[in-house]
Amino acid sequence: MIFFYELRNLYEIFDLWCGVIGSIFAGKLASSGCDVTVLARGKQFNELKKHGVILMRPGAKKQEQVFVKVIDTLTPEDINGQVNYFIGKGFMRIFQTTTFAEYSGKITQRLDVLVQIFRKTRIPAVTTRNMDNWQKNHVAIVTSIGNALYRYDGDNYAFSRSYKDVRLMISGIKEGFSVLNRLGIKTTPTKLNFFKLPTGLLAIIFKVFMGTI
Repeated sequence: MIFFYELRNLYEIFDLWCGVIGSIFAGKLASSGCDVTVLARGKQFNELKKHGVILMRPGAKKQEQVFVKVIDTLTPEDINGQVNYFIGKGFMRIFQTTTFAEYSGKITQRLDVLVQIFRKTRIPAVTTRNMDNWQKNHVAIVTSIGNALYRYDGDNYAFSRSYKDVRLMISGIKEGFSVLNRLGIKTTPTKLNFFKLPTGLLAIIFKVFMGTI
């Protein structure tokens, strides 16, 4: 996702590449009153112009349709259509909290404003003083989860039925954290220390989690 944000006299202006995450952000930000422009081309451009951003949350009975400004600067291969999304709560927040930072590591006023904008859309958002550490820890998690799900063609329910593979995934995440720690990279955010729990216990937790999302 390409994301540009500018604050002009406390008026929020966003330019988004309208992929999956960009579509979610664009729809939620626009519906909350922000000035949003999405970049699209070809079929995606035409569909966004005609139908707007269409979102569908699991369990919802109808789509969310939001019209935004559209400009055509993306590749012809991009497609649109309905975007299925899930914004986690509770335990899921360990993995799905949109995180922002300044290059300087400072928590600035504009960063606080940006976080409040996202929270207004009900998209969880926080700040970090060390995005480099945050990203490296994030990779340690998502590579193991992603590869585990690829083995099951993205079917998290099928994956959840294999205690052996869920345990292997947890072991992979722990190994990633161990490597980072040996390199002097602290676990960021600190809530990820949750993974210090016994592997067997975490595997049971994740079996339930993967079978219910």
